[in-house]
Amino acid sequence: MMRELYEIFERYLDDELDDAERADMERRLAEDAAVSAEFQKYKTIRESIQGQIGEEEAGKALAETLQGLGKEFFPKKDKIVKGIFRRYWIAAALTAAACLLLFLLPLQTDLYATYREFPTAGFTARGEQGSALLQQAEMAFNEKKYEKALPFFDAYLAQYPDQLEPLYYKGLCLLETGELTGARNVFSSIAAGPSAFAEDAQWYLALAFLREKDYESCKEALRAIAPDSMHAAKAAKLMQAIK
Repeated sequence: MMRELYEIFERYLDDELDDAERADMERRLAEDAAVSAEFQKYKTIRESIQGQIGEEEAGKALAETLQGLGKEFFPKKDKIVKGIFRRYWIAAALTAAACLLLFLLPLQTDLYATYREFPTAGFTARGEQGSALLQQAEMAFNEKKYEKALPFFDAYLAQYPDQLEPLYYKGLCLLETGELTGARNVFSSIAAGPSAFAEDAQWYLALAFLREKDYESCKEALRAIAPDSMHAAKAAKLMQAIK
C-alpha cells in the first residue's frame, strides 16, 4: 500500500530504520525500479516543500489543502496526524502531498530517469589509439560531465571515425545533454550493424525516443530488442509502463 511505503521512505530519509530495515530498503531500491522511482519522486517532493517554506508553515498549508480532498483519497487531518507519523505532522502532510501528486499526475512519471543507467567508460586501460583525447573524454564522462566530454569525443572521432566504442559513448553524451536527434542518429547507425555495441545502442535508441516523449517510436524500438538480449527484461517493463 502506497501510504505504508511512504512511511518507510520518510523513516529511511530521517535515518530512523534499524539495520535490518535499512538493508531491506536499500535492497528494494536497488532491485525494484518501480520502488526506486517512487522513492525519488517522494524525496523530490519532500525536499521541494521543505526548501520553500518552514516545516510548521508547510504542515499547516498542506493540511489545509488536504481538508478539501474528501474521504475517498485521504483520511481526515486528525487521522493523518495521529496515524502515519506520530511525531511529525509535517511528515504526514508530505506523505499526503506525494500521494496526491502521484494520483493526479501518473503520466508525468519520469520514466527516462528511472531506466537511464550509463556504463563506465574504460578506454585508456586498454591503450587505445589517441589515448590523450580518450583520457580526457573518459574522465569527463565518468564524472558525468557530458557536455565537457563531447568535444573530446568529436576530436577523437575526427581522427578515428571508424571507432564504434567512442561513437557509442558520444551518443550517450548527446542523449544526456538533450541533443536527441544526434543521439538517435548515433544509436541507429550502431544498432544497424553487427558490432558488440548493437544491443546497447538499440536500448538507448528507445530511451532517446522516450526522452522526447515519442512513445510510439519508443515502443517500436523496444520491440526490436531480441528476447535473449541483456536489455530484454527492462524493455518489457518499460513497454508496460508506457502503454
